[in-house]
Amino acid sequence: MNDVCLGISQDQLNQILASVYTKTHAQLFQGNASLDFQGTTVNLNYDIGAPPLVNLSAGLHLESAAQAVLAAAASHPEFANANAEFVPQDHAETVAALLADAPGLTITLNPIVITFSSGPESAPMTVSSVTQATLTSSGGKIGFNVISTAVTSGGTPFQQWLTTKFIQPKMNQIIQQALDGVSFAIPSIPGVPVSPFSVGIVNGSLLAVANVNGGQPPVPTQPVPGLGQPFFVSLDNAALQAAAQAAIGNGVALNGGDSSGGSGFSVHYNYSFRAVNPQVQAQGNQIAAAFSVAGSAGAGAEVFWVDIGIGVDIGTSPNPTLIANVIPRGNSVSIVSDHAQDFNIDVNLSGSVGKLVGWMVNWLLSSIANALKPQILGYLGGINFATLNIPAITQPIGGTSITITPWLTSTGGGGGVIILGGNLAAS
Repeated sequence: MNDVCLGISQDQLNQILASVYTKTHAQLFQGNASLDFQGTTVNLNYDIGAPPLVNLSAGLHLESAAQAVLAAAASHPEFANANAEFVPQDHAETVAALLADAPGLTITLNPIVITFSSGPESAPMTVSSVTQATLTSSGGKIGFNVISTAVTSGGTPFQQWLTTKFIQPKMNQIIQQALDGVSFAIPSIPGVPVSPFSVGIVNGSLLAVANVNGGQPPVPTQPVPGLGQPFFVSLDNAALQAAAQAAIGNGVALNGGDSSGGSGFSVHYNYSFRAVNPQVQAQGNQIAAAFSVAGSAGAGAEVFWVDIGIGVDIGTSPNPTLIANVIPRGNSVSIVSDHAQDFNIDVNLSGSVGKLVGWMVNWLLSSIANALKPQILGYLGGINFATLNIPAITQPIGGTSITITPWLTSTGGGGGVIILGGNLAAS
């Protein structure tokens, strides 16, 4: 199981693209062009009549995808100007084998209506296109890489020419621009090193997975808890443990001291402790964090003006445990104290205890425990720290800025995993 996982369903992706389509239709999904066809000027308008439609279950058509990759490589100056030894077809099987492991998807545009104001044909031309793309993960975000676009070709020589010359490259460009604008931010945990994310497609959902304090995981291929929700983020015990350790692992100083008695008979103590090293376990939609108590205490007494040194050992049973709620707050998540479970403080005295008057021993045992326990409970009851952030991303599409904002609204869990569900919005 991976420590951190982000999932986006196919329906959620299509809702985002539909919103982008509405906001950028005039700038990106319609336009005009002027072309020369055999000495005749062709003026045309194009209009894509519906939002792009993503299919996360289609995969790649390996042969055509490999051909497109090789054609792009052959036209690259690094290959084209090197020498004549690079023959694309010699590498078709190798590229196809590499693409077989890539998380592939298709994006359909339908209908694409072409109308003409001049040229050899005047009737509107209606076609559709299918674009092949792969998922990418870099620079703190999940994105898409367009490989190729195929367009249904008309029957006349002019329609075939127009498809190859204009429609196919134009639709390829439009899809790449649209997908560039719907990148998604990868979660980050403050103070916690997270491996690069690996992206994949499982059961019609986009998945991005990473590990805490470990190497990059393989491409996800199996279902995970939360899969099927429009948008979700899950954290396992390792991620929760790292987040808690980074935020509150060293605790805060809990200091105290007091004295009692008078001339000839007096007793005093002091201590400094911290609740440290929380050991975290997910419990349903809450977490339990059991703390160790580390520090020292000392005591002393005066009997007939003779100073007596007293050793003090303090322990807790069981370890103080915080029960906390995992609360979604839009595009961030907080762990907030709900309550601390009850525990006992065990105080043991050593040294010249036998020389003390009975009330001195009783006062030390009860006073130290009664002073320290409320401090520990108060500290555990006031913990509130952010554990996860998913930034909104703003990017230009066709002259318009589009912001993709995560919005987490629910908490669930099971099997050592906290699952935060919600949705994404484009604005």
